[in-house]
Amino acid sequence: MKITRVHPAIFIVYFLILIIFAFLFNNPYYVITYGILILTLIALQGSISEIKSTTKVFLPVILFITLLNTIFTHVGDTHIYIFGSYYVTFEALVYGVIMAVTFFLVTLTFIAYNTYVSYQDMLYVFSKKYPNLSMIIIMSLRFVPLIQKRSNELLELSKLKNRNEDLKFTEKTSELIQNLGLVVSWSLEEAMQSASSMKSRGYNITKRTSYLRYDFNKIDVLLTVLILVTATISVYGLYNGVGSIMIYPKFTFTFSQTPFNIYYFAYVVLLLPFIIIEIWERILWHS
Repeated sequence: MKITRVHPAIFIVYFLILIIFAFLFNNPYYVITYGILILTLIALQGSISEIKSTTKVFLPVILFITLLNTIFTHVGDTHIYIFGSYYVTFEALVYGVIMAVTFFLVTLTFIAYNTYVSYQDMLYVFSKKYPNLSMIIIMSLRFVPLIQKRSNELLELSKLKNRNEDLKFTEKTSELIQNLGLVVSWSLEEAMQSASSMKSRGYNITKRTSYLRYDFNKIDVLLTVLILVTATISVYGLYNGVGSIMIYPKFTFTFSQTPFNIYYFAYVVLLLPFIIIEIWERILWHS
């Protein structure tokens, strides 16, 4: 039960900004800060099991993306010779790691988002003016946790099937790729069934109504101002080269280059409001 009632439009705008910022800000300090705070938010939401299952699924994906970019991208000045004249570049390795971690953080962001906003809330915000767009967005957002859930089911099934067998690395990789294909086809098939069901029930024939009702209150205004101000300061800092690093042609970042300035603190404050709300609600409950 939530004490603080926040308009779903605030959640939608907020998490959309977070997802965009996850791709724009590739400074390791910013990436680590984003990861720590989004994990903290999910833990406060009571979804620690989601973190564990997502990590299990994404660890091989992170490794795969990193290796793929490192092996096939030879852009960069820092050469690492593997054998003979064949080499990989340190810049390609760093870029692969950052991109893989970014996709992992975006997935965690979707987990936090799905805890706050149900599909009814999404329909409430978008369905009156954009009914078709709202359904596309809802199905897209639902697709990520759905794939994650079914990947876990197939992973457990594979463990039961191969518990007495010692599979080679190539066999494990082949089985993982096969499971990913099954998950995608399974999810797409259910999406088609949902679309057929909605069509047969006459979706979007008449004007939609909703039993939900949200009004903007003081907390919504405060959150809107806070999000807009901190996001604007962060973007201005990005425009001035703060928060992003150059990886190609030569990676020169060191952790001695501390990011402690107004732009970094604005970025941190942007990630904090719902963590503070979750902590405040627990204080109210226990007192």
